[in-house]
Amino acid sequence: MLFHAYLHGFILAFGLIIPLGIQNFFIFSQGAVKQRFREYCR
Repeated sequence: MLFHAYLHGFILAFGLIIPLGIQNFFIFSQGAVKQRFREYCR
């Protein structure tokens, strides 16, 4: 029974971490694109 609690907690944590990581990667990649765009404009 304790194994099920660990498994549920691990899946829940994994489900919360993965979307945030993808969102942060998207934000950082957009910021990098905007930085390059500003350099081309000068």
